[in-house]
Amino acid sequence: MAPLVSVVVTTYNHEPYLAKALDSILAQQCNFDFEIVLGEDCSTDGTLAICQAYATKHPEQIRLITSTENVGWRKNYRRTIAAARGRYIAICDGDDIWCDANKLQMQADLLESTPECAMCYTRSERTNFERGVSQIYPPEGGHEDFTSMLRLNTAENSTTMARRDLVERYYAEVRPDEHPEWLTDDIPMWLWFSANYPIRFIDCVTAIHRIVDGSVSHHQ
Repeated sequence: MAPLVSVVVTTYNHEPYLAKALDSILAQQCNFDFEIVLGEDCSTDGTLAICQAYATKHPEQIRLITSTENVGWRKNYRRTIAAARGRYIAICDGDDIWCDANKLQMQADLLESTPECAMCYTRSERTNFERGVSQIYPPEGGHEDFTSMLRLNTAENSTTMARRDLVERYYAEVRPDEHPEWLTDDIPMWLWFSANYPIRFIDCVTAIHRIVDGSVSHHQ
């Protein structure tokens, strides 16, 4: 039987961070089955060994997606999502951490009880561990309409949960592969969701989003 939720984790050179990310996902308290689909893109550090160790220890829950050559962040992201089997997709980037053990249960309950809702997300704690600086994001309320989301997208990747069939529709209709100028796929995806479907913001912190100097997220 397919799990209710697929947690998609993409990782590349995340050796210092990945174990904490995976442990935070495995610590989720749910009354349903969930899987972790782990996409590893031929890292040059010890990331693959960590992935293999976790997949071996949790074979019933973790499926490892990898290849013999680096495919790039976009193709790795896409192939990992394509391998998901759950009704809903949650995302935890390989260098982030979930800090609320009820995250999956809370979001799945909302989507199960609100069929018209396509996606939901929460606040995060944006943290630069090297500098010892953190900030709750969004600092004010989260947005639920396209106009506001276009002005300031308040949906952090690792706080979201969305219906898998609609994620697949996004890829079929928007075709982000044809836009190499986009620095990330998640911002266009959540904007597309807000433009086409009702979305919900849940006012609590469920994830720690790691900010690394020089990263794409650092410059949002």
